Amino acid sequence: MSDIDLDHLKAWIGKSNQTEEAITKGLSDRLHATLGFEQEEDGALPHGAHWCVCVPITAIADIAPDGHAKRGEFLPPIPLPRRMWAGSEIVFGRSLKVGDMVKRRSTIENVYVKHGRSGPLCFVDVRHYYSVEDEMAVDELQTVVYRESSRESSGVSSAENVLNPPRMRIFDVRTTTFPMSEVLLFRYSAVTFNPHRIHYDNKYVTEVEGYPGLIVHGPLQATLLMGFARDSLGKSLKKFTFRGLSPMFGGPAFDIFGVKGEDGSLSLEAVTVGDVATMQATAS
Repeated sequence: MSDIDLDHLKAWIGKSNQTEEAITKGLSDRLHATLGFEQEEDGALPHGAHWCVCVPITAIADIAPDGHAKRGEFLPPIPLPRRMWAGSEIVFGRSLKVGDMVKRRSTIENVYVKHGRSGPLCFVDVRHYYSVEDEMAVDELQTVVYRESSRESSGVSSAENVLNPPRMRIFDVRTTTFPMSEVLLFRYSAVTFNPHRIHYDNKYVTEVEGYPGLIVHGPLQATLLMGFARDSLGKSLKKFTFRGLSPMFGGPAFDIFGVKGEDGSLSLEAVTVGDVATMQATAS
């Protein structure tokens, strides 16, 4: 088990950076072509498009073996080998549109440790605030989890199902997405400038990280869930919260189940082969 000096890691709390980027028609076209979404007449991008804007840009010389940036700069140098996106709480303001100049300020808000069946889990909460002309577009609290490798954790390859929520057995709406093909995973990695090798390098993900196949991006699943929620609710979303439950592997399409609440919200679940729930979310 890795030794985690939590006091040292907490020194990163409050660290922040800021980037900005103009949304081009080319970016919009690439995103829509990847997702299969229809473009809006006013140039508005779909929910989840903020993950394609103001993304971190790291020089090849500063890339770690897994494809991520080397640790210790913005994110703390956590001594656990595997990094996963555990979930996010997202509040939406104005829509992002072609032509917008977007600013993103990212701030580390918390670093903490939990212990589970696979050993220690170290969590980092990062606030990402996107604005256009000082007007809030997206306010996201992202939780990243670091853990031992799947080989070192007796085959447990999820983020411990930290919330362990109950499965939904009754649903009001359901749809099946298109297949999570290698081309789709590669294109989504490209449009989000995500170099993490678990999404496109089959040799790496199976031989080094010990998974049975390529892993579908958490944000890709969440974006498809958001699109489904918007269509089901018939309106733009104000808030979306999701938690990863288990890795989703590339290949087959996955099902989305939804249950409408009395408050008008929609509880969602992504379910893949073998009736495995990989993500749970709430949209309103």
